[in-house]
Amino acid sequence: MIPKAPKGAGKNLIAVACDDRDDVDPRDLHEAVKPVLEEKGYVLLERVMQSVSAPESVGLMYADLVAYLQGWVATISNDAELFEGLDQEQLENSGKIKKLRSSDRLIKKIKRLEIL
Repeated sequence: MIPKAPKGAGKNLIAVACDDRDDVDPRDLHEAVKPVLEEKGYVLLERVMQSVSAPESVGLMYADLVAYLQGWVATISNDAELFEGLDQEQLENSGKIKKLRSSDRLIKKIKRLEIL
């Protein structure tokens, strides 16, 4: 989920980079992303950049990891019926809840990551 753009001069500028894919036309990708960002108040600084993942593309790896973990959190959180009727012990021993908690903790740690 994309939050609303922050207020203030230049704080609404955004650049988007993603993995390169042969089956996605760069122009089509840009045209799909731009209105979504504009709706949230962002100004797309330049064309969406498609980059080939490599050891030096740490930003793409970072984004992939966060997206993977966020996907787990969203998927498990949306399955509320999985948790209905479970007692405290079952909640503590549930593999899905353990995965939800660990994914949430990892996301929080990644957000505080400092690159020196």
